[in-house]
Amino acid sequence: NGKYIAQNGRVFGSEVYSDLEATLAAVLLDESIHGDPADIAPNTGKVREPVLRFVHWARAFDVDNVDSDEVTDLNDSSDPAGRLGQHPLKARSVFNFYRPGYVAPNTESGTLGLTTPELQTSNESSAMGYTNFMTQFVFNDIKPRYAKEGTPLFTPDYEGAASLADTPNQMLDRLDLILTANRLTETERNEIEDIITLIPLSGDEEEARLTRVKVAVFLIINTATYGLVQ
Repeated sequence: NGKYIAQNGRVFGSEVYSDLEATLAAVLLDESIHGDPADIAPNTGKVREPVLRFVHWARAFDVDNVDSDEVTDLNDSSDPAGRLGQHPLKARSVFNFYRPGYVAPNTESGTLGLTTPELQTSNESSAMGYTNFMTQFVFNDIKPRYAKEGTPLFTPDYEGAASLADTPNQMLDRLDLILTANRLTETERNEIEDIITLIPLSGDEEEARLTRVKVAVFLIINTATYGLVQ
């Protein structure tokens, strides 16, 4: 109707059908965007596509020394068994990487009659492919394609989280915020904290701190919570 009323009462638009200001305000100020993620019903949202999971990690840690031409796995990441199962601009049809009306068989969402197109790209093979693909990036083990040695590519900045490695709970608070918007479940947090606490801060303490961060990040990006956008 060409008008959008924000939560604070401000009116956007001229009340003329298809007013662009009202349209943009409706998109950018929708309550679902700015609400507390903890209040969102568990049956809402969608599976986060693997390319977006990779990009989220890269942005969260401000990766440096980026050169995709030198990384074989990024030349074509379409292989679901060993890479992401997706490659930008290489969808097999005009419907992107999945059918828009897809209902996943033998799943809780399918029982509820929910359409979940993104689940069409999710299976046992793609789950392992994503895990293997992300391991080399998270642990900063990406070398130039034509060199056995050299400065690693796609280097993440873990310094902020590493400074909190002495207190795993505080480190997880930070990682939970920037990776999952404070949505990690209690079970996920407890299991991750138990694992990283087993990594001793001995020997090369700086390297030990980084190891704690890398392991925590790797575990978080493989949780169901990280794989869901709400």
